[in-house]
Amino acid sequence: MFENGSGATPTTTVWGLGFTPTEDPDTIRDRLGLTQPDDGGPPTEVIRRLLQLSDFTHLMSLDPGELLEAAAAFAAIAGWAEAGLRATATRLHTRHGILDSGPTPADVPGAPARVERGGPAADELAMRLGLSRQRAARLVGEGHLLESTLHPVGTALAAGHIDAGKAAIFADLLATQEPAVCFAVTDQVLPAAPGLPHHALKKRIQAVLIQTDPTTAHHRALQAATRRRVEHPRLLPDGQACLRVIAPALDIAAIYTAAEAAAKAARAAGDPRTLDQLRADALTTLATTALNNGTLTSVPDATPSSPPTAPQPPAPAPAPAPAPAPAPVRASVRGPAAAPRSSALALATPRSDQSREPTP
Repeated sequence: MFENGSGATPTTTVWGLGFTPTEDPDTIRDRLGLTQPDDGGPPTEVIRRLLQLSDFTHLMSLDPGELLEAAAAFAAIAGWAEAGLRATATRLHTRHGILDSGPTPADVPGAPARVERGGPAADELAMRLGLSRQRAARLVGEGHLLESTLHPVGTALAAGHIDAGKAAIFADLLATQEPAVCFAVTDQVLPAAPGLPHHALKKRIQAVLIQTDPTTAHHRALQAATRRRVEHPRLLPDGQACLRVIAPALDIAAIYTAAEAAAKAARAAGDPRTLDQLRADALTTLATTALNNGTLTSVPDATPSSPPTAPQPPAPAPAPAPAPAPAPVRASVRGPAAAPRSSALALATPRSDQSREPTP
C-alpha cells in the first residue's frame, strides 16, 4: 500500500492489486486471467473503471467530484458482478439438466406472473449464499431472461450502465411478453434507462409496451386480471403487518375511494385521527364486521322506516304470498354508489374492542 514501508507516500494501486491508471485493459485482462467479453469476460469498460479506482486509494483526500466518480466506478463493477451472479445461477440450473422448470406463467390462466425458476440449482444457491429459496430462484429466472429475450438488458448490466434493480424491473414487466415485443421495448427504453429512477423506468416500460403492441394491449389486460390476488400478510416491525392487493386498476380505485370517503366524512365530523389512520380503520372495520356477521353481504336495517332495497317477487302459490322480504345486497367493487354520510362515518368508527389513538 505504501512505498518503502515509510507510510508516507501512497502508490497508485487499486486496493493493493498493483494496477496503474495508464495500463492497457488487455494487459490487466491477461494478468488476472480474464477472458475477452465475447467469451463471457468482463467488458472493457468495467476494467477501465477498475483502473480509474487506482487514484482513489485514499477516499478522505478526494474532492466531491472525485468521490462521485469513485461511486460510479464501484457501481459499474457491482453491475458486472450482479450480471455474473445471474449468469452463473442460470448455468447451474442448466447443468442440472433442467431446460425449463415448468410452463410459463402466460400458459397458466390465473397464475401470478413470476420470474422465479425453482429446482435443485435454486436450492443449492440458497444454501451456499444464505438466501431464501425464492430469492435464489429469482436469480436463476433473471439470468435466463438476461441471456435470452432480455439479452440487451443483460449486456447493459454487465457493462455497469444499469443496476440490478433496473434489470429486475425489465424482467418483471417483460417476462411473459413475446420475444419481438421484448426487443422492441428494450430498444426504445434501454438507452434512457441509466438516467431514470426505478419508478420512472417502470412507467416508461409500461407506456412503451402499450405503444409497441397496442393490438394485444386489451388481451394483456384481461390476462393480467386473471392473476388478481391478495398476497399473504408480511410482518413488519413493532407488531405491524402489510397486506398487498393486486387487482385491476378500477377495482383498486374503488377500494381506495371508499376508504377515502369514509375518512373524510369522519374528519368532517370532528374525528381527531389522521386521514391515513382513518383509511386504514375503515378497511379494518369493514373486514371485522364481515367476520362478526359471517358474510361479506350488506345486511339492511330491520326498522319499518327502512324500505327494502331490492324486494323479491312473491313465489307463485295458491295461498296469498307473504310480504316481499328485502334481499341481501352483495358487496361489489365495481362502480359502487356513493355511501350516505352516516355509512361512511360508520366505516371509520373505532371498534369497541380496539381503541384508536390519534397521532400527536
